[in-house]
Amino acid sequence: GQRLDLSVTPVEMIRPVSDGKGQYARAEDGSIATTRGGFVGVSPSSELVPGSITEVPGIVGDTLAKVGTSMLSLPQRVWDLAVTLVTGGERSAESPVSVVGVSRIAGEVTATDRIDLKSKAAMLVSLVANMNLMLFAFNLIPLLPLDGGHVLGALWEGARRFFARLTGRKDPGPFDPVKLLPLTYVVAGAFILMSVVLIIADVVKPITLF
Repeated sequence: GQRLDLSVTPVEMIRPVSDGKGQYARAEDGSIATTRGGFVGVSPSSELVPGSITEVPGIVGDTLAKVGTSMLSLPQRVWDLAVTLVTGGERSAESPVSVVGVSRIAGEVTATDRIDLKSKAAMLVSLVANMNLMLFAFNLIPLLPLDGGHVLGALWEGARRFFARLTGRKDPGPFDPVKLLPLTYVVAGAFILMSVVLIIADVVKPITLF
């Protein structure tokens, strides 16, 4: 209920430069452009809070749901990234990365001095965990040569034998995956091409966090 007259000394700090479109401007080397300036006011803060073991299933479930959604859009996002490489456009921060990109991000987190050791450890553990969940879901795609393709073949073999016994017919025998080799070659070629695009993008236009 009182008016106070205070003297405030601005704090000099390094801030990212906005491009006027809601994104950060980039320097010539691809890093986020920064500028020095005064700061007066309040700034956000964050802290690590220990979670409960009962929260783990829900978090894993939410992560797998996000992984599934990203898997559906992966072909389109890889295509958009290839177009960006060819046209020299700006790479989206939401674009997929290869193992090269993951390694660069892990190295950037390790080397930065903007966060403390505990936050670095949390980010690295989260990065490894999310990458493993992504590989788990990716490997279950029902296409050969992935494990999901072998699982689908085994399920089809079991279904054929079940209906053969049910109808009194002769056992059709094991499923022959060799018949799907042409499709396997196409899938393997697509995976190799995708890996090449992602690796080139992570070398030429890497994603940076800091």
